[in-house]
Amino acid sequence: MILHHIIEKGLLVLKEDIAGALTGDGDFLAKYRTICNAVRRYHRDCPQSVEHVNRARTGSFEQTELPDAVKRILVLGTEINGLLTALLEEGQAEGAVRRDIVPGMSVYVLYSGMTALLALAESKGEFIEKQFSLSEEEFLEYGFRQIISSMLVEKIDIRD
Repeated sequence: MILHHIIEKGLLVLKEDIAGALTGDGDFLAKYRTICNAVRRYHRDCPQSVEHVNRARTGSFEQTELPDAVKRILVLGTEINGLLTALLEEGQAEGAVRRDIVPGMSVYVLYSGMTALLALAESKGEFIEKQFSLSEEEFLEYGFRQIISSMLVEKIDIRD
């Protein structure tokens, strides 16, 4: 199915971008910011992939009965979650991320927060810009910082 290939292609790009962020220079917050930009590009450049990944009910799938393309999509999702888990674990090792969070579960909180924020900016961006005199970029930066701040040992000034 063509749609499966579109979804897979989008996830491949996202995975490569996240992997690149993790191997890049910088501390935890710099890598997080790079990943936020990667997720933002994914949402902008691969909207069909985003829509179908976000709506998929993977809990009911039996792996053996799925088409190969769908299996590859599920593997990519698992690999992306693994990369994001590694980011949080690295943050814990650096002392930036709280020790009491569970990285694997926190990935779902982190990604859902990013996805919801991006959807809000897309649907209400113009209103938000007028109400708060902020560009979409400034609003997203504020939101991304607020999302991660809840996981950090030392809170960051989310207005910077």
